[in-house]
Amino acid sequence: YAFDKNPPQQESNTDVSQSATLKHPIRQHALWQPLFSSAKPTLIVIGDLFMLTEVDPQTDRLRAVREFGVNSNPQFEKYLDKYPDKRTKINKASSAFLLKNSVFSLQHVLPLFNDDSPAIIRLASELTATDLREYNIVYLGLYKSLGILDAYLQGSNFEVETGYPSLKHKKSARVYSVTGDLEQEYTDYGSFAQFYGPSGNHFYIFAGFSDASVIQMAKYLTSKTRLSSDEFKQHFQSVGNTNGNFELI
Repeated sequence: YAFDKNPPQQESNTDVSQSATLKHPIRQHALWQPLFSSAKPTLIVIGDLFMLTEVDPQTDRLRAVREFGVNSNPQFEKYLDKYPDKRTKINKASSAFLLKNSVFSLQHVLPLFNDDSPAIIRLASELTATDLREYNIVYLGLYKSLGILDAYLQGSNFEVETGYPSLKHKKSARVYSVTGDLEQEYTDYGSFAQFYGPSGNHFYIFAGFSDASVIQMAKYLTSKTRLSSDEFKQHFQSVGNTNGNFELI
């Protein structure tokens, strides 16, 4: 990582105004317009990792650990039922753990909001059923961090396989698998979904298997150039979007 030794100059009011003007066409795009014309407040939900703590038997110090198959309270309970001796040795961590997609995807989405349409940021692990009715929701994170938002997957056009990371199109049975070395060069997949919630609120879900897909979707779908491209127009119009629901991988 390279750090700039010369701190950036403070943005002037003119710069801020110009930035807001540049984002205006994006807010008015058919994809985003329903969110910014809604009277409901918006929650930007960040997917955090489900972490555990245990005492290191060698150092006798508390340490954070990760069980990759445990990503929610129900899964944690099943894990403890399977390994009952762990109940006295392992606990749910009290601190949140975030991945870099949280920051890098947020930097693309957050500028869409301003004083007239502010957004509240909340962790997925803190989301409640009431939130799903009272707010518009923009989720940024991994599939395994969806928490109670994973109910969206029931209505998705795709089945998500996290053990062997892949997306399977339900109608065609076509499979899109993550391939390559995650430490070097690889192909990742994620899905973006826009749909109505239980109270007429709006959901925007950016979910992927790794940081790469989440960051790239956020970058793509907040770009005026991308949203006005023939590629996106063709797909967006072919789906129709007449019912306010839209999904893209």
